[in-house]
Amino acid sequence: MQIKIFTIPLLNSNEAVDELNKFLSSHQIINITEQFVSSRSGDYWTFLVKYILGKTTKNNKSYQKEHIDYKIVLDSATYSKYLRLHSIRKKIAAKEGVPVYNIFLNEELAKIAKLPEVNLTNIKDIKGIGEKRFGKYSELIVNEFMKKQE
Repeated sequence: MQIKIFTIPLLNSNEAVDELNKFLSSHQIINITEQFVSSRSGDYWTFLVKYILGKTTKNNKSYQKEHIDYKIVLDSATYSKYLRLHSIRKKIAAKEGVPVYNIFLNEELAKIAKLPEVNLTNIKDIKGIGEKRFGKYSELIVNEFMKKQE
């Protein structure tokens, strides 16, 4: 893992923002931490970017899907639902003897967590969840999710 720090001034930030965006789009990012800094010399944002050296995204034939830190991209209530769904998926996978991604991908769990209500009707409308996985796992997920709410 490598670390790179970007400083983006509050004023006249176009060039620095372009540099950050170019870097993000061409590297496999693990995590980003940002902080606002106010000092006598001016106000600015700092971004600490953790990335994997030598593994680029999209511009490289060895492209691997970028890791998404759902704790950052989801609000706290949705992230809490996501964690519950993640735990349920893990238990189902262990019981079925299959990898967790055979049940639902993390991206699909995040989409489920964003639903106003976790139910079969809403899950069926999520793009990427086919009929086979829907039929086999959705009811298990919904039933376990509802138990944990009670």
